[in-house]
Amino acid sequence: MSETYSRNAGVATNYGLKVLEISHANTAFAFDLFAHLLGSGSASEVLTLSTERARKAFDQNKELWELGQRLATDMRGQVKKHVDRALHHAA
Repeated sequence: MSETYSRNAGVATNYGLKVLEISHANTAFAFDLFAHLLGSGSASEVLTLSTERARKAFDQNKELWELGQRLATDMRGQVKKHVDRALHHAA
């Protein structure tokens, strides 16, 4: 079981780091957008920036989804392996 926890801890750490990275990017975007709103001469610039950020957010959320799926799949596989081994030894 310690192998399972160790393996899943790595994937969970990667997930947490990705969440922090995305949070940082979102904060930076909010400040950039605010600066553009204050200094922008056109609404099209703000719209372009917002659209680009929305596209990037979609890609980041896709990465989080994939990391979450990998964590769940790895965890399920490891737990199943250990349960099967325990049942085999009990029989």
